[in-house]
Amino acid sequence: FDALTTWSLLAKHYQGHRLGQAAREEVRKIKSNKELKNELDAGKRIAKALKMIEADKKDKARKSLELIVSGFLKTTKEAERARRILSTI
Repeated sequence: FDALTTWSLLAKHYQGHRLGQAAREEVRKIKSNKELKNELDAGKRIAKALKMIEADKKDKARKSLELIVSGFLKTTKEAERARRILSTI
């Protein structure tokens, strides 16, 4: 998820430049990779939970993270990151 976000920012900020074109291609590759679908989904949920924590909505963030680590996304690498975040809030 973090890689997708970074490539997306590069594509946006370097539009019309060869670096922007290369970044757009990387975004396309990542989004079209079906094996990464659940990782991206979990990453998006974690990003939202982190924003909730910043907004002092820790209970809501905790519930969101708990869904990642116990639901259908629990086998993703991102679920491990969610577990680490949960242990700090």
